[in-house]
Amino acid sequence: MKVNVAGVECNALNDSGYQIPVVSTRLFNWCGENAIGSVVLSGFSAGQRAEALLVSLDVCLSGDSDMCNIMEKMPLVCAIADLGSQDYVVILPTDVVAELKNLPVIPVAGPVMNDVMVTYDDTRVCNAS
Repeated sequence: MKVNVAGVECNALNDSGYQIPVVSTRLFNWCGENAIGSVVLSGFSAGQRAEALLVSLDVCLSGDSDMCNIMEKMPLVCAIADLGSQDYVVILPTDVVAELKNLPVIPVAGPVMNDVMVTYDDTRVCNAS
């Protein structure tokens, strides 16, 4: 499933076996400096225990690419750990996914822009299409 975590669009795994959201060190190691604590993850990698930092991150479901969704973000306390996967960078417990799906969403059609030229002081800066 597609989610937005701290402004980053990414793939998440919905896992009924997890009790706490986990984000990948590969993508979210930068937020470790704002850690609010730590937790020991057990059974996480081949039965081993690993200590992980806890951080607070805003999470919401990603919207349709053709729409600009206005939605609430849910603040979650997440562990930062090496997930060892290229397919997803977030693991969310099933109850968290259910809560995210229940957040109110207002879909708004996004603007259509064709060949927009941005200028500054009569100097062409870029041509976006």
